[in-house]
Amino acid sequence: MKALKLFIGLLAGSGVYCYLMWYQTLGINALVFAVLLISAVFWYKKELRKNGIVRFLALSFFLSALAVAMNGITFSQVIYYLVMLTFLGFVQAPELRSVVFGWLSMFLNFFASIKVNFQMTLDAASSLFARKRNIKFRDVRALFSRIVIVSILSLTFFCIFIAANQPFREFFLQLLNPVEDFF
Repeated sequence: MKALKLFIGLLAGSGVYCYLMWYQTLGINALVFAVLLISAVFWYKKELRKNGIVRFLALSFFLSALAVAMNGITFSQVIYYLVMLTFLGFVQAPELRSVVFGWLSMFLNFFASIKVNFQMTLDAASSLFARKRNIKFRDVRALFSRIVIVSILSLTFFCIFIAANQPFREFFLQLLNPVEDFF
């Protein structure tokens, strides 16, 4: 039941975020999202209400969202994102005691997740080709599905980015001109 509640909350939060931020600049929508995010965190993780660092970061996140809503300058937007990431990092690992370690942990986890994904794909490929006589259909299917899913998602996001970003589209088309001329 708790997993279903968390899934519904994640789905609702993603929907609210898309609704508030789609083709919008940061402003009052950042404040609304900050309030909703802080409320959701303290609703789902009641034990964090007693953690002083998390409460301080929640207040900082709210104040940075308020600054974005009031003036909307680039500096306040950068601070908003930094404080939001720090807040979410401490929500994920409340045992951290320093913001510097929180940022370091965030970057290390980002790079570690990339390494783990590549390692899992390489392990699947090597196990597939290491046992030539005992190739199982599920191994081929697992490797194929990973490659296909990642390729489809990458291509989808690439197409969305090309459609949404005119300078990138022009740059990409300039890269393709020599290929077109060759053929």
